[in-house]
Amino acid sequence: MQALIKTQFERCSESVRQHCLRTGSWIRKIIKELGREELLSIWQLEEMSPVDYHDIGKAETEDTPGHCTMGAQFFRNLYETKTTCFAEQIFCSVAADLCRFHHYRYDGKDNPKMVSGQDIPVIARVCAVANAFDHLQESGRQPDEAYENICKESGILYDPAVVQALGEAIHQ
Repeated sequence: MQALIKTQFERCSESVRQHCLRTGSWIRKIIKELGREELLSIWQLEEMSPVDYHDIGKAETEDTPGHCTMGAQFFRNLYETKTTCFAEQIFCSVAADLCRFHHYRYDGKDNPKMVSGQDIPVIARVCAVANAFDHLQESGRQPDEAYENICKESGILYDPAVVQALGEAIHQ
């Protein structure tokens, strides 16, 4: 199963892979600031972590809205056909949630079925902030400026607790 994930990830462009890894690094830092570090070890599958694969769907449809669905479907299919142990099931389940929900708005506006707030999986709420932060930095903004932009959307696009944790992680 791990080989299938690595192969799919390698099908993404270099820029997408690097973005996923940078975002994954910020997810780890934010999760730690939230005091939920135990989740990282629960989600881990040997050397792999689902936090590094939020845009794996771009292997199929880069730069289209369908990449979230494609990524979630990839991990759901693995879950249903390739998992052989509980650790693999956890990994695939978390990765599918990460892919599916990381663009959902915290306030629920425009989300399918109006999923909002704490009903959005924690991994996706954290990824939403880490993803935005990485995109802002890659577009040339300094960390403090990128953080200020994210703060403006706290409670609207992003979970306020996660935004605060990002601020703490930036200033570590």
